[in-house]
Amino acid sequence: MSEGNKNLEAIPNPPTIKKGKEKGQRGKYSNVIIFLVLIYGLTIASMIKPVKGFSESENRVLEERPKFSWESLFNGTFISKYETFVTDQFVFRDTWIGIKTRAELAMLKKDMNGVYIGKDGYLIEKVEDSDLDMEQLSRNEKRLYAFISKYKEQLGEEHVFAMIAPTAFEVLKDKLPPYASGFDQGAFLDRLDKTLGNQFIDLRKTLTEHNKEYIYYR
Repeated sequence: MSEGNKNLEAIPNPPTIKKGKEKGQRGKYSNVIIFLVLIYGLTIASMIKPVKGFSESENRVLEERPKFSWESLFNGTFISKYETFVTDQFVFRDTWIGIKTRAELAMLKKDMNGVYIGKDGYLIEKVEDSDLDMEQLSRNEKRLYAFISKYKEQLGEEHVFAMIAPTAFEVLKDKLPPYASGFDQGAFLDRLDKTLGNQFIDLRKTLTEHNKEYIYYR
């Protein structure tokens, strides 16, 4: 073997590739550790922070810490309720919801979680026929008619009225997205008007005439 070849064999292989792999593995493990710390840390913080009973941003009652019992544990209701509790009481929940809402608005999304994103900043509740118990609605109409009839006889018809206010979905139609659909409040109120006669106060015309004013919350 020539002297040139011996010199080449004596040159050690550069260790840069191995070091690069080790550095990449360390970075991978660091990311995993940070991720786990965030997940478990936020979960623990959510469990020990004071329980919040109502969310103003969502306008609903939040799940409270479920009471433990062996029966609820074995039938699965305890785990299910506890998952809902952790989700509802998650630390910085309102902040996350705000970020999510702004992101969806930026993507020009027109409805989210049962709410239409209307013009001029209006958030209008989306109620479909499937959201309502039509049989219960019919029973309520009959009970209302019976109630009005009873007290109309006792107090006089000039003292007894029923006033059912339509929601923003019915009055602020110009604020809704073009494809918006929902429960036909107009037909329902027409039916009440026909059933109750002079005892029914229909607000639709008055509210519609003032729908350019701030009469519904945004």
